[in-house]
Amino acid sequence: MSRREGDFPIDYTIDIPPEYLAYFSIAIKLPRNDWNSFWDKIFVPSEIKTRLLNYLKLLFRTKNKGIEDLSLALHRLLLLYGPPGTGKTSLARGLANVFAQTLYNELNYSGEVLFFEISAPSVLSKYLGETPKFINLAFTYLNSIADDNKQVIVLVDEVESLLVSRGVAISDVNPIDVFRGINETLNQLDLLSRNDNLYLITTSNYPKALDEAFVDRVDLLIRIDLPNEKMRKLIIEDTLSALESIFNNRLIEKNDKDYEKYLQRFIKMTEGLSGRRIRKLFFEILIHNENLFRNTKNISLSTMATIMESLIKHSDLLNKDIKRY
Repeated sequence: MSRREGDFPIDYTIDIPPEYLAYFSIAIKLPRNDWNSFWDKIFVPSEIKTRLLNYLKLLFRTKNKGIEDLSLALHRLLLLYGPPGTGKTSLARGLANVFAQTLYNELNYSGEVLFFEISAPSVLSKYLGETPKFINLAFTYLNSIADDNKQVIVLVDEVESLLVSRGVAISDVNPIDVFRGINETLNQLDLLSRNDNLYLITTSNYPKALDEAFVDRVDLLIRIDLPNEKMRKLIIEDTLSALESIFNNRLIEKNDKDYEKYLQRFIKMTEGLSGRRIRKLFFEILIHNENLFRNTKNISLSTMATIMESLIKHSDLLNKDIKRY
């Protein structure tokens, strides 16, 4: 059953049985050109992207090699963790997309690449008390369609909702239900790990809340941290470029000494902020004064720097007690 416009608040571009529709927030074929930005505009150290892509490429190369499960102890499972707003979900989507491109362009793959996304918090809110059933049905379906002609990439966003530490869950109102859900999830992960055509990507804002047995199953753990100075520079330049396009007002003159001066000022002021918060901060600058976006000639780096300084000093959203991970 394909998505019809207005049927679901989600993105479906592949046919899946209607009884499974509610389990996935996204079910699409990859690669997609409109997903390139997930990879290109999430600025993290290049070695992180290299490790992530190499991991999936190596998994593909081990397909059908008959390697014993215990020899490499692979679960075909990676975890992106770190503070909120650092681009983990977007990076995961971008990774899936660039891996699909790599399969076709470099690895001579001729089948389909399917991507499914499970938003754990939203699904659990729908199936409160039925977590083991949901996990069994959703994961069994994914396992059934992943074969040599279909490479299936699954993203489980905010995985701590499914796999909270049992030490934490013991204080839950009904810890038995939580334990059953965790045990079923771990069991399904073990079953999925035997399928050479399936790849699991997970994200978490709160890795300390994750169950130890899940973390032990993860092949590759990558921390996506708050952007360093180099990454903040890229984020700020990309945001300024977007503002230029909107207002047709030249902001980036890389040979201009004033540009470099204000760029360094922006970089210094945004230390400790997530990439998402940095981008929102520039938008907040524009709404600080209606004259800025009514008359684009008023938009200058000098004005933006002055307003940013004031916003950072007084905004509750940027208060250190709130923003700290």
